Amino acid sequence: MTFGNAAVQSIVDELADELDQDDFAPPPTPESASAAAAKARRDEAERKRIERARRRDKGLPDARVVDTAIVQALAAAFKAAGARAHMQRTGKLAGLTLDAEAIARAALKGLAGRDIAKDVRWQMIQARLFPQGR
Repeated sequence: MTFGNAAVQSIVDELADELDQDDFAPPPTPESASAAAAKARRDEAERKRIERARRRDKGLPDARVVDTAIVQALAAAFKAAGARAHMQRTGKLAGLTLDAEAIARAALKGLAGRDIAKDVRWQMIQARLFPQGR
């Protein structure tokens, strides 16, 4: 800003030098609900990435891998027990018998070849099938 009077101009220049430009910055806008939700999702994803990396460093499989092995073992057990025919015949699953040991062994086999010790694979299967404190 320029003034015709040198004295006024000098005062304006001094004041301008003393003022911090941040004094004139607009106040921060509050975070919207969708932005807060997106940040929460990013934070949770980062937390899970760190957790998976720690598990990998310890030689433990991802819980999703263990769950997949268990589900595949259950599907095989249902098929071996003739669940589809039983359901068509009776309309329900009551009376159908599944071999729990065969399911556990199949899940264990499903995790084989993943460079995970057998005892660790078995502990992971047990932890997913029989969670403590729930």
